[in-house]
Amino acid sequence: NAHNFPLDLASVGAPSING
Repeated sequence: NAHNFPLDLASVGAPSING
């Protein structure tokens, strides 16, 4: 997921800080 946390552990599609 591009719009996920840098870790993307769950890959649920949550809005990340980096965008």
